[in-house]
Amino acid sequence: MAQNRNESILWLEVLKTNIGAQRFYTANGFQSLAELPFRTDIAEIQMVVMARYSFRD
Repeated sequence: MAQNRNESILWLEVLKTNIGAQRFYTANGFQSLAELPFRTDIAEIQMVVMARYSFRD
């Protein structure tokens, strides 16, 4: 859908501890951009922001 809309970037957040998901997204053209905390009333979880910049391939 992003490709059909001519979007130039697609980004997502994945749990820092979910190494399998990070590998999957990296293999599909995503790059890690930053780490951000996600806070709830009982915990703080680290998230990794990933982005893919081109949808031409």
